[in-house]
Amino acid sequence: MNRLLKSEMSKLTRARPLHLIALLMLALSVVTSLSCLSYVNSPKAEELEIVFHGYDAFFSSLKDTPTISVLAALAISIVVCGDFENRTTQLKIVVGYHRAPIFFSKLIAAAAADVILLLPYVLGRTVLQSVLLGFGHPFTVEAAANMAAAFFAASCFQTSRSR
Repeated sequence: MNRLLKSEMSKLTRARPLHLIALLMLALSVVTSLSCLSYVNSPKAEELEIVFHGYDAFFSSLKDTPTISVLAALAISIVVCGDFENRTTQLKIVVGYHRAPIFFSKLIAAAAADVILLLPYVLGRTVLQSVLLGFGHPFTVEAAANMAAAFFAASCFQTSRSR
């Protein structure tokens, strides 16, 4: 199982669709952060529930997971379908691996890819809005733990929903 996981993870690190979509997610975080600047001191900001500070932007960006799920499903399907096209799954079965470890290694790799694709958007938006408009909350260990727990919960929910 360890060898299967290593091969799946190395395949993900070399997958160009995953890199391109991660860059797209980073660009999307920059666009959403910069578009937020146009609503500073605007009377419509409260009405539209625009989030300005980095701490709030972190939690707000976790609500955008449906968009990220679609892009993650696209990247993962390209990588997994490449296995079926190249018959690498069939070769793994012929070599002696059972189907269950192959399936679970692909499932774990898909969950890792979901997290990898969620991370640039959330962190990019949080860092950029924190630099531009401030963090808006004292940065303590408790705040960091809340953010990590929310990210973990959102990535688990996204992984279970995209299957």
